[in-house]
Amino acid sequence: MYGSALALPFTAAAEQPGKVLRIGHVNPAGPREWAEALEQRLAELGYLQGRNLVLVNRFPGPQPNRIDEAIISLLPQIDLLAVWGSIAGMAAKKLAGAVPVVFLSIGFPVEIGLVESLAHPGGNITGIAAEAATETNQKRLQILQEIVPDLTRVAVLRVADDQYVGVAVASLELAAGKLGVTLLPVDIESADDLEPAFGTMKTSNAQAVFVPGAALALSLTKQIADIAIAAHLPSCHMFGEAVIGWRIGGPRPGSIGNDWSGRHANRQDHQGH
Repeated sequence: MYGSALALPFTAAAEQPGKVLRIGHVNPAGPREWAEALEQRLAELGYLQGRNLVLVNRFPGPQPNRIDEAIISLLPQIDLLAVWGSIAGMAAKKLAGAVPVVFLSIGFPVEIGLVESLAHPGGNITGIAAEAATETNQKRLQILQEIVPDLTRVAVLRVADDQYVGVAVASLELAAGKLGVTLLPVDIESADDLEPAFGTMKTSNAQAVFVPGAALALSLTKQIADIAIAAHLPSCHMFGEAVIGWRIGGPRPGSIGNDWSGRHANRQDHQGH
């Protein structure tokens, strides 16, 4: 259902000759290449910007109030709202009213209260779940243990106002208990907190750092990866932009993550998970 979420309104629009589909796209923190990938995939589906498609992008940053403002500014002029990340997803649910919402790359959408269930999301919202199984974080910790065989202390870089982070950390705690790993939570609220946060990690004898996929953390991907490498701390990221060359100019040794931009661009009209 999620992988085909965007294809459904496209099909309906295609049945109306001359219909122009108006999509508002809110990308709080991801790279602008994600918007380009979305537009490219829409073109492959027959929807061309300036012809039968109006795609309006907003890049408000990870601050909740700016995300709200971006969504409100789009609503009077769109048929469909597409949003990235938990904060934008929850804001869209609150603000969109009757406008259909498609969310992209949101972790644990049921647990954070965005949808009723994966099979039946309810209301006028659907989308693509970046992760929905708590076992995912156990696997990430296991990969870190392969990198650091004697791993027992892992720092967790938390962003408190991102709904996804609380659920992710709770699942991480369950996994850590099974693997004999102690978690060391370190909170940040802005880029200014990164250097002190990594200083805390070092004084706490952290052997690696786990970075949940919060919007703020994603917007600071390059800085986090660079500081972790300088601190000789292997790092685990939800998004592969920490390690993929097109995002930050070269591979990041000691960093692991997933490439979501290309994956989502190729899943807009296919069955997903």
